Amino acid sequence: MIGDYLRLPRAVHILSLGMFINRAGAFLIMFLTLYLQDELELGTTFATRAMGVFGAGSVTGTLVGGQLADRIGRKPVLLLALCGAASVLFVFPYLRTRWSILTGVFLLAAVADMYRPAVHAMIADMTEGEERSLAFGLNFLAINLGFAVAGPLGGELADISFPMLFGVDAATALVFAGIIAWKIPETLPAKLADHADGDDSKVPLGVAVERIVRDRVFMLLCLATLFLSLCYMQMNSTLPLYIKGLGYEKNIVGRIIGVNGLLIVLFQIPVTQVVTRYHRGWMITLAAALVGFGFALTSLATVHVAIVGTICVWTLGEMMHAPLISATVGDLAPASMRARYMGAFTMSWSVANMIGAPLGGEVLENHGAERLWVLAGLVGLLASIGFWTIRRQMAVKKADRRAASGSPGDQDLI
Repeated sequence: MIGDYLRLPRAVHILSLGMFINRAGAFLIMFLTLYLQDELELGTTFATRAMGVFGAGSVTGTLVGGQLADRIGRKPVLLLALCGAASVLFVFPYLRTRWSILTGVFLLAAVADMYRPAVHAMIADMTEGEERSLAFGLNFLAINLGFAVAGPLGGELADISFPMLFGVDAATALVFAGIIAWKIPETLPAKLADHADGDDSKVPLGVAVERIVRDRVFMLLCLATLFLSLCYMQMNSTLPLYIKGLGYEKNIVGRIIGVNGLLIVLFQIPVTQVVTRYHRGWMITLAAALVGFGFALTSLATVHVAIVGTICVWTLGEMMHAPLISATVGDLAPASMRARYMGAFTMSWSVANMIGAPLGGEVLENHGAERLWVLAGLVGLLASIGFWTIRRQMAVKKADRRAASGSPGDQDLI
C-alpha cells in the first residue's frame, strides 16, 4: 500500500510537503467569519457575505491562473500566487472599514487561488493512469494534514491575537514559495511552452473558455461539482457559527472542525486504495450522497459528540470523492489546456464559495440551522444524481480520446 505512494515522482512528494506547510498555517479562511463577527463586530450577514466576496475573487484567480499556467508555466504562477497572498495577509489586520475588508478579501482570493489550477496541472503533468489518482490522493492527504494542524493551532492563536494569526498564515505561504523555487522543476511540456503552431496553449482566454464550455461532459461534471461544493462551503462559513452558537469557545470550534482533517490524515491512504479498485462513476456518486447525508444529519446534532459524528460521515464522502474527481479532470483535459481545465473545475468550488457562504448565512440567520442543514443535504443529493447521470458519457469521452491519440490505455474505470 505505502509502496505505491513511495514510487510516485519525487517532485510530487516535495510538492505535497509544501502543501502541508502552507495549509498548516492557512488560518484566514477558516477563521474569517469569526474574526469579522466577533473581533470586528460586523455581524453574521456581513461575515458570510465576505466569504462570498472571497469566492468571487477565487473565480477571477482560477481563470487567470489557469490561462497563465498553460502559457508561461506552472512554477512562475505558483510563486506569484504565494508571494502575492503573503503580501495581502501582512496588511489584512490593518483593514477596518467594510469596503477595505471586502477589497482585501477579494484581492487575497484572486491572487492566492491562481495557484490551484497550476498545482493540479503540475501533478497531472507528472503522472498518468492509476498513479494519477494516488498522486492526487497524497496531495489531498497533505492538505488535510495541514488542515488538522491549522484548526486547533489557529483556534489558540485567535484567542491570543488575530494579527499574529494572519502573520503566521503569510509566513507559511512564503515557506511554500521557497520550496517551489528551490526544489520543484517546471513541468509544462516543452512543446507546449514553446507555443508550437496549432497548439491550444497559446489561444486567448476567451477562446479557451469557449472551447471548454462546448465540452458538454466536462461542463456537466463541473455543475455536479458546484452542487457538492455548496455543501462543503458550509464547513468554513456557517458550521463554525453554528457550533459557536451552541455555546462553544473559539478554540473548541477549531478542534471540532479539525476532526475533518485528522480523519483524512488517518484514513485517506486506505480509502484511496479501496475506491480506485471499483468503478469510478459509482464511487463518485456514492461519495456525493454521503457528503449530503452527513450535512443533513447536522440538523440533529446539538452536542459535541453528535457534531463530530456528522463530520465523520461527510468526511468519508470527501475522502472517496477528492482523489477520483481530480484524476478524472486530468484524464479528460487535453494536455495543451490542462491548467485551464483545472481552473474551470476549481472555479466550481469558487462559485460555490461566492454564493454558498452568503446563502447559508442568510438561511442560518433568518430560517434557523435545521433548515440550513436539511437544504445542504438535498443539494448533496442533487450532486450525486448529477454525477450518476454523466458517468457513462465520461467513460465514452475518455475512450474516444484514447482512440484519437492511438493509445489503447488501461481498463476504463470511469
